[in-house]
Amino acid sequence: MCPEQGSVSRLDKVVQRCLYWPDGRRKKRSKSHVVEQSHNRMCLLAQALVDKYNENHNLCGDLANEFKDVVQYQSICENRVWYYHLNITTRAKGADGFSHGIDDVFFAEVKRERQGQHEELVVSCFCMLKPADNGCCYGCTNNGSPDMKHPSITDKYTAGHLNAYLPFGCRREFSDSDDEEEAEAKLRDMYEVRHVLRCILPFVASTLVLYTYRNLPARVSVLFRALMSQTFWRNSSHFPLM
Repeated sequence: MCPEQGSVSRLDKVVQRCLYWPDGRRKKRSKSHVVEQSHNRMCLLAQALVDKYNENHNLCGDLANEFKDVVQYQSICENRVWYYHLNITTRAKGADGFSHGIDDVFFAEVKRERQGQHEELVVSCFCMLKPADNGCCYGCTNNGSPDMKHPSITDKYTAGHLNAYLPFGCRREFSDSDDEEEAEAKLRDMYEVRHVLRCILPFVASTLVLYTYRNLPARVSVLFRALMSQTFWRNSSHFPLM
């Protein structure tokens, strides 16, 4: 549980806000938790895609496809545009009203479009795959999903034709460790380094400005003095003009 926030230091409060929710529950950021959250979001998206497919093809009742699971999903970035590729399994009972135990596999491509402060998801491809389908996609192969199935007619999907990788820093690594003391120690180290840098940087900046001022030619120095007296020097007591 989150420790009581009585007379605690500012650093303690920051660490507590990072590690605990307001109700005292521990925040989880392990790899397994992140994967679970991402999978749940993809399942919601896939359910909406299957429902729309049923609606567009007038499939209802026993003929409608029932969403089962998202088998795989992969983020792809090409020309600064982000896409999702998904393999989705569904099952329908059929005209006789009985399930025959065979899952259908769908491929979906969803494009992420930024509209001001909001983001829209635009479906560019959603189709049922045949057993022989095995279209090429560099976006999935290069970024960790080589088993993703794509339509053999590659013109059906937009992303994945460029032999590229995700931008640097987009593939994040998480730890499955639940060691609270280790996580707290890492946070404290990070914020203490930031605090030291915050204290040092103004001094370094002031020193550089003073060094520049003292080494300017005489005429430029007069102009520099006039300009800086209106901005930096007015609010600084580190180094008086000499």
